[in-house]
Amino acid sequence: MKYQMTGTKNVLLGVAPYIGAWIEIVLDCILVAWSIVAPYIGVWIEIITSL
Repeated sequence: MKYQMTGTKNVLLGVAPYIGAWIEIVLDCILVAWSIVAPYIGVWIEIITSL
């Protein structure tokens, strides 16, 4: 059990830098998507509130 835990820890330490990179990529994609979608959200909110 103890060996298994250290193995998992080593895997996490090995993967951690890549997780950080993936989070950055995902956040960049979200920011780009948001900047594209945001103007339309304002329009939709106006349409919905005016109904």
